[in-house]
Amino acid sequence: MLKKIANSFDFPADITLNASKVVVIGECEVNVENYRGILEYCHDVIRIQLEDKILSIIGCNLEICTITDEDLQIKGEIKQICF
Repeated sequence: MLKKIANSFDFPADITLNASKVVVIGECEVNVENYRGILEYCHDVIRIQLEDKILSIIGCNLEICTITDEDLQIKGEIKQICF
């Protein structure tokens, strides 16, 4: 029902449906909004729990540069992103 309301009023899904938002900037930065938790963190893999999926970021020299209750900023050489 919320999805139908959000679509009819053109509200962004990340706000109305509590969905996560993943923004990729080139091959060196990923910003994740509205995540649930960090499942794995090392220099070549970061796995993040979203609302109903797991986001895996694979690369080299990965690091979490900024972390808040709702936002993550990851930098490094990003080779693959998958859900």
